[in-house]
Amino acid sequence: MALLTAQNISRDTTGGGLQPAYTAVTASDTFAADSETFLHVKNGSGASITVTIPIPTGRDPIPNTPYAQNRQYAVPAGQERMFGPFPASYYGDPVTGLVTVNYSATATVTAALLNLQIP
Repeated sequence: MALLTAQNISRDTTGGGLQPAYTAVTASDTFAADSETFLHVKNGSGASITVTIPIPTGRDPIPNTPYAQNRQYAVPAGQERMFGPFPASYYGDPVTGLVTVNYSATATVTAALLNLQIP
């Protein structure tokens, strides 16, 4: 299990922008819950993977849907997906405050945790 650190996307006036750094995922990664944080997953493998994000608080963040203990998302072979945001009131573990994300496969799968800095 790896603790991911968010990379800040700032609205500075220099126009430099963020060149995100991607790291290899582990079967189960964690990161601090935050309403401005997004997870970008790149699947470089030849098969689809499943990204599972548990909802430990028992409060479903998606209105008008049946409650699910986990949200599961497919990332097709050779594609990438963005997930989030992850407000603590839904996704944060009540004890640690961390979000957990699980991957069905890890070979050639990378991720970057991105945080949009709201002024």
